[in-house]
Amino acid sequence: KIGRHERAVDHFARVAKDFDGDTACGPSLLRLGECLAVLQRWPRSERVLVDYLDRFGDGDAWYQAQFGVGWAAENQGRFSEAIAAYGKVIARHKGPTAARAQFQIGQCLYAQKQYNEAVRALLKVDILYAYPEWSAAALFEAGRCFEELNKTAEAREHFQQVTRKYEDTRWAPMAARCWPPLQKTWKWAPA
Repeated sequence: KIGRHERAVDHFARVAKDFDGDTACGPSLLRLGECLAVLQRWPRSERVLVDYLDRFGDGDAWYQAQFGVGWAAENQGRFSEAIAAYGKVIARHKGPTAARAQFQIGQCLYAQKQYNEAVRALLKVDILYAYPEWSAAALFEAGRCFEELNKTAEAREHFQQVTRKYEDTRWAPMAARCWPPLQKTWKWAPA
């Protein structure tokens, strides 16, 4: 929690190895995988989280590990595997992690330049989940997909939705820069 993930890795790894039968083993294994992800040690994070799922996959925190498996695969450029992992989260979980998993599916499709499919995946976030931050992010990214498809009117419409419906999110200022009403030409610019 204080940002010392390297030290946390050492401690969680020791608990997971030396206290295999203890009730602290499962949570330690999950936190180990998460710390490795923060440190961008994707292959090891993925292995640890798959191990967690094999051993503790029936527990309440399974969806966190499953999301982490998808996140690790996505960050290694294995987008199809990431989509499959995220799909498992969506199929069995309905909370904010499911909304984020749906968003990440859209991001994976965007990375594969499958813009039409990405739009469909991203719009599901706003339709199926009631989490403003993820809805705003998804509508913004859908706007970027429409830009890639040279559908300017649709892109503008989605950026405008972000600024109108989700003005209190961090996505609204970025969306506003994409469609200044007084400008004749516009293009997405990173914050």
